[in-house]
Amino acid sequence: MIAGDSVASDLKARWAHQTNNEAPHTRDSPEVVVTLDPDSPKLNEARIRRKKFVKYGVRLYQAALDGDWEKASRIFEKDRSWITAPITKHEDTVLHIAAASKHPHFVTKLLGLMIEEDLEITNTNRNTAFCFAASSGNVDIAKVMVKKNQKLPNIKGNANMTPLLMAILLRHRPMVDYLMDVTNHQQLKDHDRIALLTSAVEAGLFELALKFIKERPDLALLRNSKKKTVLHTLATQRHLHHGTNMGNDRKDEKQLALALQVTEIAWKRVIEEDEDDISDLIGYPSRLLFVAAKIGNVDFLRTLIIIYPDVIWKVDEKRRSIFHIAIKYRHEEIFKLIHEIGTIKDFVATYMDDQGNNMLHLAAKIAPPHRLNCVSGAALQMQRELLWFKAVKEVVQPQYVWEKNNMKKHKIVEDRSGSFKSAQNDDVRSESEIDEVRSESLKSAQNDEDRSDESQSDEDNSESENDEDKSDSRKTPQALFSKQHDKLRLQGEEWMKKTAESCTLVATLITTVVFTAAFTLPGGTDDKDGTPILLKKLLFKVFAISNAVSLFASTTSILMFLSILTSRYAEHDFIKVLPFKLMVGLTSLLVSIATMMVAFTVTFFITFQRDSIWIPAPIALLAVIPVLLFGFQQSPLISDIYCSTYRSWTLFQPSDKRKLCWNNKRLKQKCITNTM
Repeated sequence: MIAGDSVASDLKARWAHQTNNEAPHTRDSPEVVVTLDPDSPKLNEARIRRKKFVKYGVRLYQAALDGDWEKASRIFEKDRSWITAPITKHEDTVLHIAAASKHPHFVTKLLGLMIEEDLEITNTNRNTAFCFAASSGNVDIAKVMVKKNQKLPNIKGNANMTPLLMAILLRHRPMVDYLMDVTNHQQLKDHDRIALLTSAVEAGLFELALKFIKERPDLALLRNSKKKTVLHTLATQRHLHHGTNMGNDRKDEKQLALALQVTEIAWKRVIEEDEDDISDLIGYPSRLLFVAAKIGNVDFLRTLIIIYPDVIWKVDEKRRSIFHIAIKYRHEEIFKLIHEIGTIKDFVATYMDDQGNNMLHLAAKIAPPHRLNCVSGAALQMQRELLWFKAVKEVVQPQYVWEKNNMKKHKIVEDRSGSFKSAQNDDVRSESEIDEVRSESLKSAQNDEDRSDESQSDEDNSESENDEDKSDSRKTPQALFSKQHDKLRLQGEEWMKKTAESCTLVATLITTVVFTAAFTLPGGTDDKDGTPILLKKLLFKVFAISNAVSLFASTTSILMFLSILTSRYAEHDFIKVLPFKLMVGLTSLLVSIATMMVAFTVTFFITFQRDSIWIPAPIALLAVIPVLLFGFQQSPLISDIYCSTYRSWTLFQPSDKRKLCWNNKRLKQKCITNTM
């Protein structure tokens, strides 16, 4: 694929390499075979050709890169064959270079010297100059070229890609809009259309994707060169769900709405097929339900479930439902959907994977690194893991809390209606088929790595290590949780202790200072009765109050941090007790520092209040600096602790409205049928 804005720089680099190292292999300049005879006619001919290229071809290449038409025109006046002659190793013509370099004036002048067929010349990569123009995103160049030859938009280039597809892949929206108008869509084949559709989704051009799928709903049944359907592509779009950056403004909300419309149209067309065809479409080359669950694409899954409730019963090759995957990869928005499916959750919660793990076992395993790091600090990470364990514990049957894994592999709780067992049997294939699916999934995963980050690979490595660790077998969920989170608990304990020790030292110093200041009053005291001389002054009252508040706040901070240092650091302490103490301690310390600086500043105003008021004024401004510094540094941590301790409880609370079942008549009927 041509690298959009870097095409010109790439061409310059290619030109430098050629002129410094070797002669270009062109249609008119074949590779020179050096013989021992210096007077060989072939050698002499090659030398002449080389000198001619250096004299004209290199200069022409440079002129096209710089958009210097005067230099190029002088060469054309001497030899018009250079108008269409290849001037690079990859047989790019002057028009290729000029189109990629974004010089509309140069291209317009050059087209005046060419005939219509000259614009169809391709390089060794099968790209026309128009492909370069489409990839560079320069609409003005594309317009003058199409005016010369209207067939150009439908002439395919490298990898059998149309210019429109190139523009979509490189996200050149103005070029895409123009090419949509000038491309003859009747000449496009099905493989061209599905490539355009899936590429539009990958590029985030959902308005264009919606146009494609509305015109041809059958595109939902086709696969692109990577064997993916449009639903597979939509499932892997990480930004298409609330909880990341999506939904922060109107533009993002519009994009999400368009993407869900594409999903709805495609999914409605897919479910018109036979059940076997549906399973094949959504299960190969990867099971899109579980890919979406793995990355947290909740709105995509919600759309699929509302339209076709049967997907709730689907399991992957390891016998895990989408809710099991959501638990494993810590996507609370997907997990919360289990509260919206009515009594179905009682059956889904009985699913066990091929290792005998129930839902609570999966919650007991430590989260993948990229999900764990969504929360700052080991202590708060431990807290979030405990909240997950508690939330899942409320969903599963009580006996599952004490059940050990790997006791009865593939043993599934018998369903009273038989629908659960039927769903399992229909979805789980034979061992050979599973091996085939895994092999294909690996190939698909290799392609998906182009868009995934390093954290995703860490996640996969973590998954394989956890699954292969035999020491995790034959354990209850609680025992598994303690084992997997022991290191995290120790890290949280160490972090809390270090934080408490540092803050205790600061709080102690503040207590010492303000306690001493309480007995060294500004202005002195009356020798007769010891009454402060400035007792009735407003500034003195401000000093007394701020000094007292600082003393009480610093003392409270010391007590909180001492309590942290002497804590047991049991697992359940990380849920609320330890975070609460740390939050109170840090807040008290911030208050004590602020009020101490107020007392300090007021003392200067009292001392210099008569003749030198200009002295305490700048001191007061400087006194604000340490308070602001400490506040800016610690307020994010205090905010994180508060949100993680008090607001995180709402992460797992079910919605007041059962959006999946009871707000959808078709799904409601399906729920009732499956639970009778």
